Amino acid sequence: GRDARAFMNRIAYAETVRCRLSGQRTHDRWVGVCYLGDQDLGAVAIANGHALDCARYSGGRYRGLETPAARSRK
Repeated sequence: GRDARAFMNRIAYAETVRCRLSGQRTHDRWVGVCYLGDQDLGAVAIANGHALDCARYSGGRYRGLETPAARSRK
């Protein structure tokens, strides 16, 4: 939570982030893929151990980026 938010603030602060929404919602939040330039921010967060893949919405596209440490906190 807090570490992930601080990480995102560090990399995206004062930058333009664009998101492609899928039209799906979960917990009253829109689902989509967000980019900083051409970097997928979900992939960056997962590869840095701040998130896990949600295969229900990603189709498993990020599974290979998950870190063992992030999986162990599940």
